[in-house]
Amino acid sequence: MKEQLIELIKQSHFNGVCYIHLGGATFIDQGFGFANFEHKVKNSSETVFRIASISKQFVAAAILKLVETNQLSLQEPLSSFFPEFQYGNRITIHHLLTNSSGIVDFPLDMDFYDILQSEDILQGLIDLGKDKELLFEPGSQFYYSIPSYLMLHKIVEILTKKDLEQFLKESFFNALHMQNTGLEKPNRLIPNKAGSYALDQDKKIVLSRYIDMRIAGGAGGFFSTTHDLHRWNQFLYSQSGIFKQMFQEQIYADDHNHYGYGLIVGLDDTHGKDRLYYYHSGGGPGVRSIVMYYPKENIEVILISNLEDKDTFNRVQNLILDTLLS
Repeated sequence: MKEQLIELIKQSHFNGVCYIHLGGATFIDQGFGFANFEHKVKNSSETVFRIASISKQFVAAAILKLVETNQLSLQEPLSSFFPEFQYGNRITIHHLLTNSSGIVDFPLDMDFYDILQSEDILQGLIDLGKDKELLFEPGSQFYYSIPSYLMLHKIVEILTKKDLEQFLKESFFNALHMQNTGLEKPNRLIPNKAGSYALDQDKKIVLSRYIDMRIAGGAGGFFSTTHDLHRWNQFLYSQSGIFKQMFQEQIYADDHNHYGYGLIVGLDDTHGKDRLYYYHSGGGPGVRSIVMYYPKENIEVILISNLEDKDTFNRVQNLILDTLLS
């Protein structure tokens, strides 16, 4: 089954890395295509990628660490940290974690020049929504929101007086030997980092459009490797304390999904069985990504691509799951 699945992934023209942990052992750990097309550098298990919205679980864990150490409450109102934010007294940390705050999102294609020149980029991004009406009463609906996780990012830094990456390293990453995970910033040299690519109208590979990842911050600005993400997953799956709340159904998203804290709880009928799984996906300029874990089957799948090709990525994801769950 292993060699057949690898061959199917190759035939699909997937560009990235596939890591599968099956029954407590590594099943597939392999790169496909190129990390750098210009110099023909191949993808491998050591390749560092943007991971997009998978980043949110790092922020959620940081917040729960502060709750665990009694520095923060899940019911703490937003107004405690952003008193200028309209309706901040009605929005809690729990609402931010579950993407149920009702705070309107900002378009990623807007002009961020002035904010990126400011001394506090995070605060500038947060202030974009401070005077806007809420989309709904906090806690009543699910609405995927970048600002919510930027606020959580900022709250970690306010309470710890450290930048988010430093706090995560001291609290989690160093002990887990996650040496290749951090926040992408302009001019930062990141060894083994993949380039970012897209497909043009003729399906030819081109460089993806540039985006300053400080705009994404804790909502989607992290880089990592499949090995680091596996170490992170193994840590999370083994927790019995407060971090278990990340895997709980906190708010209804749709008929097959609930949002937890930085993770999604899914339940689908796959090959005649109801399958419970935990996951988060990500996408953006030059990246498609997903981490998945099926607890009953003890299957972990990490799939990251540095080519913005949603159709191929989804096709590979589906053939992997069909093979493993049939």
